[in-house]
Amino acid sequence: MSTANSNATGIVADTLFVALTRPAMALGVPYAVLLSNAVITVEAFLIGKNLFCLLICLPLHALSRLACYSEPRYFELWSAWARYAIQHALANASYWRGRTFSPLPIPRRPVVRP
Repeated sequence: MSTANSNATGIVADTLFVALTRPAMALGVPYAVLLSNAVITVEAFLIGKNLFCLLICLPLHALSRLACYSEPRYFELWSAWARYAIQHALANASYWRGRTFSPLPIPRRPVVRP
């Protein structure tokens, strides 16, 4: 058992450098979320042809930052869950009667009725 402090007794907790476990972030949100926020804002500006449409980025960024406040990988986890749920709903649920997460397509077997 490695100890971080030689004077401690019982269970010893080593400090974790959290910056190594977080995704790359800018302004409190991951880069992918910041990019999608920018794309949505620019599209709204191009469709609306009004400078006030650029203010859409503020509530979108605030919601994204609130989501990432407690869990920095919130959007990564959400996208993994969404891929998992969509794949289950579209491909394997009726065949296997359960969830699987595989990149391989699963061919459907013909139903043989006696």
